[in-house]
Amino acid sequence: MAEDIVTTTGIARHGATRLPSVDVDSFNVELKDDDGFLGDRASKGAFREILDTLRKPLKKNGDDPLGSKSAEAIGKNALDEALVGDDIHASALVHGAIEQFAQELAYVTRRFLKTKAWADTERIVVGGGFRQSRVGELAIARTDIILKAEDFKVDLIPIRFHPDEAGLIGCYASGAVMDFRSP
Repeated sequence: MAEDIVTTTGIARHGATRLPSVDVDSFNVELKDDDGFLGDRASKGAFREILDTLRKPLKKNGDDPLGSKSAEAIGKNALDEALVGDDIHASALVHGAIEQFAQELAYVTRRFLKTKAWADTERIVVGGGFRQSRVGELAIARTDIILKAEDFKVDLIPIRFHPDEAGLIGCYASGAVMDFRSP
């Protein structure tokens, strides 16, 4: 059928589903659960919420290794520094947040992969501001490991180019794109 044929020109239009070397199955899925949009469970804001939840009991005792700022007020660079710095408690706290976030991202990804639009997805490219940090890259890698351990045949990778420019370059993988925008 003619309407089912997707063609591409030399230069793809914004949001094109067919690029010179890849087919984009989907950019996002707007699934909802009791708490709202499913994708909101795996956003930069969700990561910060997880981090604040882990810090809450430490703040009560005055033992928060990340200090008095809210997670929202702590920049990506500061989190990256805490991750690899000399303060093992700060590093452990950030690692814990990465693990919990990766579990949430794996849950969201599993649900997306069960939809018709994502059923044959081979690779998911994760973009957005969260991806620009080492913390974000580790969360993406940990999620990829979780999914592979569960026998999902999908690669979850960070976008290769700067997130704000990647769409202009056509940096999409065969499959789907998850985009974590900085709030």
